[in-house]
Amino acid sequence: MMETEKLLEILAGVKNCAVTAGRYFKQAAIEKIAEKSGNSDLVTNVDRQTQQLIQTQLQQLPLQAAFVSEEQENTDLTDEYTWIVDPIDGTSNYIFGREMSFVSIALAYKKQTVLACCYNPYRDELFWAVKGRGAYMNEQHLWIKPRPLAQSLLAVGTAPYDKDVSDATFSCLKDLFNAGLDIRRSGSCVADLCYLAKNEHHAFYEAKVSLWDYAAGALIVEEAGGEVNINADTLHLGKTYIMAGNSDNFVNLKAICYRYIEANNA
Repeated sequence: MMETEKLLEILAGVKNCAVTAGRYFKQAAIEKIAEKSGNSDLVTNVDRQTQQLIQTQLQQLPLQAAFVSEEQENTDLTDEYTWIVDPIDGTSNYIFGREMSFVSIALAYKKQTVLACCYNPYRDELFWAVKGRGAYMNEQHLWIKPRPLAQSLLAVGTAPYDKDVSDATFSCLKDLFNAGLDIRRSGSCVADLCYLAKNEHHAFYEAKVSLWDYAAGALIVEEAGGEVNINADTLHLGKTYIMAGNSDNFVNLKAICYRYIEANNA
């Protein structure tokens, strides 16, 4: 892997790319909405235009890397450098004017995230991390505070593209609700991970997410001192469960979520 200082040099360009892309989709006009895997899985012309903008800018950086992104056909990761991009995480939010959508850019090496950058243009919040160098929002260092599950506000996802697992999903969410303070649903996995790192909530679970949903946000949580668990030790295409929390609540969070993982075929 390249030296950390080289990653930090590349990070400046990635930050600029994420901010440019976020500001672009914030002001862009939606002209076409299409379904992908089902009626809950939507894509707009702006998703694809934002993806092209990101790819073009990343290709200008001094790094040869593959490119994996939500709005294209992909082959699985190799051990080489790979950009992993979600141009608009929270597309349904974006379509309906609910201002909670992120640009997410991760750089992987040997199927591990080594650099992450996530931008919310509605709050002008840029979350970023380089492996081993901590996590930040804008210039604020992020550190997750320990908090037991009974005192935790829980962010949850409902796996809307995989409604065949809805019974197990909502049974799990009921158990999490009963174990914690309350639950929240943002509509963006990236938001749920980034705001966990910022201590706006204290744990997160979703039964089915894709690589581009979590690759960047998971590193930000880990570099902020949090815990993350998916169904493999390395990044890969295909769906996975994800759970994330802090040093005090993670064992109990996992105990609840693992009851339902087999039922969700994760």
